[in-house]
Amino acid sequence: MAVLAVVCLGTGIAVCFTLRAQSKAPTSEAVTIRVHTDQPYGKLPPIWNFWGYDEPNYTYAANGKKLLRELAALTPEPVYIRTHNLLTTGDGTAALKWGSTNVYTEDSSGNPVYSWEILDRIFDAYRDAGGSAPCVLIRRGPRSKCCVRPGSGSRN
Repeated sequence: MAVLAVVCLGTGIAVCFTLRAQSKAPTSEAVTIRVHTDQPYGKLPPIWNFWGYDEPNYTYAANGKKLLRELAALTPEPVYIRTHNLLTTGDGTAALKWGSTNVYTEDSSGNPVYSWEILDRIFDAYRDAGGSAPCVLIRRGPRSKCCVRPGSGSRN
């Protein structure tokens, strides 16, 4: 089985190579890698247009909106923003490495209660920045739907 891998170096050079899975034991055979920087391979997609952070509630703050505009102004290509904690239980208070949107809670009878207010503010900030788009990561969910180990440090 062969897999083509493309590694983009900080210099803007893309290095392509093939990885082959072998069923035999590894050997100490020599490998030569040649990089022909004088031979164009094709257009380099702007993979550096992806930005991410943990704290969603700073997105709609004044400096968060300013940062989104500045990132979007860096390139004519769309800037994709990946924000963690989009479904984390909480009141929307900003905290280091955490945030929350409180999209889903339950009332005292266990019935779902949905609130899109904070999440809407985040996505409105993406839209209003012009040139940015969300790259949605749905990983952490509402506290009532997640298994949390005591002492894990997790807020959801």
